[in-house]
Amino acid sequence: QTTRYKCIKEVFKDKELRLCLTGSPVVKGPKDLANLLELIGRIDEFGGYDKFVKQYSKIDKNSFDSTAKNLTDELKALNVKMRSLCFIRRERHQVREQISEKFRKIIRVELTNRSEYDHAEFSLQDWLAANGYTSGQISRALNAEILVQKQKLKILSSRGKIEAAKELVTELIENGEKVIIGCWFNETVQHYKDAFPQYNPVTICGFIDGQEMKDEHIHANKHRFQTDTECKLIIITYGKGGEGHTLSAGDNVVAVELGYHYTHQAQMEDRAVAVNKLTSVNAYTLIGQESVDEDDWQTIEIRRQIEAHTIGSSEKIETNESHGSSLTVNRIM
Repeated sequence: QTTRYKCIKEVFKDKELRLCLTGSPVVKGPKDLANLLELIGRIDEFGGYDKFVKQYSKIDKNSFDSTAKNLTDELKALNVKMRSLCFIRRERHQVREQISEKFRKIIRVELTNRSEYDHAEFSLQDWLAANGYTSGQISRALNAEILVQKQKLKILSSRGKIEAAKELVTELIENGEKVIIGCWFNETVQHYKDAFPQYNPVTICGFIDGQEMKDEHIHANKHRFQTDTECKLIIITYGKGGEGHTLSAGDNVVAVELGYHYTHQAQMEDRAVAVNKLTSVNAYTLIGQESVDEDDWQTIEIRRQIEAHTIGSSEKIETNESHGSSLTVNRIM
């Protein structure tokens, strides 16, 4: 319904050749494909726009269960049909000799500000109850992405992970490696910048120190991280730095806050991935135990599975999980 989409649709209209290029065809669910199929003039082969959206709207993070064979079979059938008509995709493993390999580690950490976090969470529950939500609705609302109050919990969780992040990042840098820290909020970038004064970190975000970050400042920071051997740390946001930037000098990506979709996480990790880069990339995600992070990570994992079945992904990224931030001599390899 956006003006942008309506304009793009007019541009595509009556063109003999129409292509849509995207690295993220599915973000929330398979219904995301409807607009792309409509743009390239193939939606009628899938029953039309309305039928397509109605059919696949029911498959989302609240309904999907990877053990539900009927849903996975439906997504696989969609993938087969798309590939027979209009869908081409090349995956990382098909060009592995040309692109750096990625390893992922999920680290569950105790929040150092547990009492502050719990107080905020109880206040949110009280607010929901005061506004007439039932206990069941409260449970669902805490997992939803519609409450401004939830952002406060995400920020508190990230602040409670600073000590764990300091331990991890310090060890990586002392090993002679460069690190990218990924944050969701500008406020979090400031907190983590203050936590690492000894490394004089550079940043890519919307606002820093209360000032809007200009493009030339972003470019200068990116260039310094890429070329200056003394610059070991860059702190970026998903929105401003999570895509469109090459930060291939980074050996490690540490996500201290989560996005809402698997695409957010994958794009953040891939800032350090590059063609013809000989070294692998280690992607760490810090999850606050008994926090909103747990719900967000579950949502991300479900959406990852939905995307994988829909696009027919066979890529397997080696993933390890642990508790506590401490790194052993064993790397993620």
